[in-house]
Amino acid sequence: KPIALPVMVPMRELLPETYSPHEWPNIFIGKDPEGTKQGINLKFGPHALVVGPTGAGKTIVLRMIAVRALACGHDVIVIDPMKAGVDFASIEPWRTMRVTNIIDAAKTMKKFYREVERRKAVLVEHGRGFWADLPQEVRDRENIRPLTVIIDEFTSLVLPEEVSKRMAKIDPDEFERAEETNDAKETFKI
Repeated sequence: KPIALPVMVPMRELLPETYSPHEWPNIFIGKDPEGTKQGINLKFGPHALVVGPTGAGKTIVLRMIAVRALACGHDVIVIDPMKAGVDFASIEPWRTMRVTNIIDAAKTMKKFYREVERRKAVLVEHGRGFWADLPQEVRDRENIRPLTVIIDEFTSLVLPEEVSKRMAKIDPDEFERAEETNDAKETFKI
């Protein structure tokens, strides 16, 4: 007989009772049939993908990830060019950055790539392989702590807009905007 999962798990049951930076890798998003918290352990991999049909709750899961990450001391950046981050309004006072258009999303991702390189240099300088292994004073001085980037509607950042020579003649401004948008989308295909 199949074991039923809980229909709903209140978000507060998945959050720590106090700020807990030592919990940084544990991003809980639900409970198993026995009531044990389940989710993503960032020590085993820094990436996660939430997929499903429209209305399945993907954005709710992303919001849970954001809230849990904030509770564990992460900087949280929300990239949502489709709905301008409106689904993440409840975390607005605490998030680090909100990006609401494709051009700024591309610029932001380039900044992230540079930040990754900067952090690698700090790790090499101190002979460490992982940011959490750095001494606390180095992490504080170098402003190194967990960074969670949430991209809602990722496909909106990679699927190119249709651009034709006819469009260039009919509406040159729209043609230029579409070309600029498609150039920005190339950032996400790296």
